[in-house]
Amino acid sequence: MTIDNLKTMLVPVFKDAGLLKCPRCYQDFRFISAVVAGPVVLWFIHGWVPVFSSGLVVTWYLLISILIWQPLIEELLFRGIIQGQFAKYKWGQPVILKFTVANIATSVLFAGMHMLHSSPMWSLMIFLPSLLYGYFRDEFKSVYPSMVLHSSYNFMVIIGLILNGNVDMSSLVR
Repeated sequence: MTIDNLKTMLVPVFKDAGLLKCPRCYQDFRFISAVVAGPVVLWFIHGWVPVFSSGLVVTWYLLISILIWQPLIEELLFRGIIQGQFAKYKWGQPVILKFTVANIATSVLFAGMHMLHSSPMWSLMIFLPSLLYGYFRDEFKSVYPSMVLHSSYNFMVIIGLILNGNVDMSSLVR
């Protein structure tokens, strides 16, 4: 097997999973607006809807997980693989209010998965950012913008938890 044969085999797999480059997406006004506006919205609603039912002990491992690993893995799984596969079917391709049915179905699964470890209200609210992540996955045919958005939104959740006094930061300063 040659390098060209391997490349020919892998490019469709990478394309289906949204792992193609999107050099212009980070200059797109809509994307920049979502990076800026999303965390601001999270900032305002954070005080009204609790993220976790009890205090959270923050460690360096947890921060790395929430800010890097979870966005990478969740976006690759949900927006890359699941939404990418749903979009291949005729039923996943129609658009409703600028969101594909594949994106909507993936967002329902994404919000449902968050019910395992977050409050029910917060899990339902995750549906809206999930739609936005999926919108940019569809728009740019790449999961990279979704990963950046997800990480920036998670960062604002952590900041909100800290400012509201809902976390124990003592393990970080030892």
